[in-house]
Amino acid sequence: MAKSVVFLFPGQGSQYYRMGIELYERHSGFREWMDRMDRRLYQSTGRSVVLELYGSGRKSEEPLDHLSYSHPAIFMVEYALAQVMMENGIYPDLVLGTSLGEFASCAVAGVIDWETALELVANQADAVRNTCEPGGMIAIVSDPALFTQAAELHTNTELAAVNDQSHFVVSGTSEGIRQAEAYLKQTRIAHQVLPVRYGFHSASIDAAETAYKPSLTGIHVNRPQVKLVSGLYGMGITSLSSDYVWDAVRHPIRFREAMQRMNPSEHICVDLGPSGTLANFTKHLWKQGSGAHVYSVLSPFQKDLDRLQTTIRRIRQA
Repeated sequence: MAKSVVFLFPGQGSQYYRMGIELYERHSGFREWMDRMDRRLYQSTGRSVVLELYGSGRKSEEPLDHLSYSHPAIFMVEYALAQVMMENGIYPDLVLGTSLGEFASCAVAGVIDWETALELVANQADAVRNTCEPGGMIAIVSDPALFTQAAELHTNTELAAVNDQSHFVVSGTSEGIRQAEAYLKQTRIAHQVLPVRYGFHSASIDAAETAYKPSLTGIHVNRPQVKLVSGLYGMGITSLSSDYVWDAVRHPIRFREAMQRMNPSEHICVDLGPSGTLANFTKHLWKQGSGAHVYSVLSPFQKDLDRLQTTIRRIRQA
């Protein structure tokens, strides 16, 4: 039996300035999709993601954490890369997004069109930015059980994601994040404060719900045309409501649970996010020797065109 192709789409925390720059400069298909979406966004918001990403002079190591740009930038890069894969004959049998990545997942699956997805992404960024107090998120390299064991974590933050057996994310207010970081530094537990100014997947963004929900009214939601595995529910779903794109950024991510439901030997996973984060988690979850094929294309260290061509060739040969 031929292996099924899985497109993976991560969310906030994976982004950086100049992500995809090599493809934008050297791959006409990627550039065409980025420019097309950028024109659409500029018409509605007056903001250019392409100019911010590639023309602002910012370096890749600088945090891309202004929500008005980072939110649509993640969607645009992921959706454009998915289109490049499909234009090269690599079509997904299954899509899985986490958090903001659910927008790209839903658009690729035909649940909503890309124009609607981009508008909803921009509206969500504005709603959060205009109504919520600053917050943050921390990725922690440790057993997720630590969250319930350490009062310094669960008292002041919420569990935002469990990605594998040694990686989880907490989220909360700025004060909660400062307290959690102080504990992690004191105990010398490896962690990374993500380039996110708000506490997604926690109560600290609840104020945005009232402002955002009206933009979901009247949105036509189709049944997925491609099998859709939910990072929100941790399983495959066949129908969803327009509220799904809010719930996906408010409630915890269940990536580990979703991937554990799959048989590694039956799938080829391709991470279409900016940093290959979901590919790394998948490799940890699916042990070496399981028969799994896991790839990523974009990286802060560039050589994206080489990786794109190599990934397409390997999938065709699998």
